[in-house]
Amino acid sequence: VYGADFQSKLVGQASADSFTFNVTYNNDNAIHTAIRDDDGKTEHSFIVKFENGAEVTYAVFDGYVESSDLTVPFEDRIQMDASVARTGGVTWVDKA
Repeated sequence: VYGADFQSKLVGQASADSFTFNVTYNNDNAIHTAIRDDDGKTEHSFIVKFENGAEVTYAVFDGYVESSDLTVPFEDRIQMDASVARTGGVTWVDKA
């Protein structure tokens, strides 16, 4: 487990301390719809899982949802780009 400490963020303040990610949107997934509908005024804890074959890494952080944009390409899967304004550092956890 490793990570760096950061100063807390004020809501609405522009910052380079954002964590942006993309998911294939599933309207039946409660987490996807919660991120889509979030008003950006409540701090949440996030755990994002990255898989590369047998290797798994988690990014763990707290923050406010800055944006969530849905893209509906013709004859393809719906994508959601989400950006979270972090209120602290990201802790990366590698699963052995």
